[in-house]
Amino acid sequence: MRKPIEVISYQSSAPDHHHHHTQIVMPISGELTLQVEGQEALIKKGQACLISKEFNHTHYAELNNRCVVINALSSWNHEVASASAFVTLTPIAQRYLEFLAHLDGLEPDHPMLPQAMNMLELMLPLPAESLTHQDRRFIGAKALLEKDIAYPWTMTELAQKIHLSQSQLSVLFKRSLGLTPKQYLLKLRLEKAQYHITTTQWSLEQIAEKVGLTDANALIRLFRQQLQLTPRQYQSQRLNPLKHD
Repeated sequence: MRKPIEVISYQSSAPDHHHHHTQIVMPISGELTLQVEGQEALIKKGQACLISKEFNHTHYAELNNRCVVINALSSWNHEVASASAFVTLTPIAQRYLEFLAHLDGLEPDHPMLPQAMNMLELMLPLPAESLTHQDRRFIGAKALLEKDIAYPWTMTELAQKIHLSQSQLSVLFKRSLGLTPKQYLLKLRLEKAQYHITTTQWSLEQIAEKVGLTDANALIRLFRQQLQLTPRQYQSQRLNPLKHD
């Protein structure tokens, strides 16, 4: 298996070939022509070629070039082919390539690679259905919150548990739910509090404790912010709906 990150200068042409892993070619200078399963394009800085596993490809280069090549990016499910071989990179991803170039040649077990690759996964326009490893991390974090909403979660602790930075964790939640992890946790707490208010005789202090809020005042603030009602007003509307028609 080739190293995860390589810096390659493609020269002349190459015979048609394929790999048993995915490959991403991103020029940081110069240009080259790539052909992947019949699709052909001239790519230069700001563009990338996504080469799916077992896809035949070749290149042709007339001018000098320098490319960052990513082999077997973990978030790309190798069994899923990219819908398009050629994509445009975001400005942030383009700037990140220079950093990646300095990691050329690192062994797969080098401690710098996981975080570097995690960041790259968030920047690349990979097919949504291919982000299987990111999805697993998101699902894991979401399950932790849902399992114990009363736990005094900090986003630092949650991110550490799934081996991501706080910013990466927030990106995954925003992309999947349109909410930050903290917003999602408050949503869970509100839903559980709504359930307790309409099904139990517990005091607001008891309900606040059950859902992980500091006190009754925090519970009231949450209801007002999210529902524009106090807990008791919400309870009255739910238990006596005809009075509020």
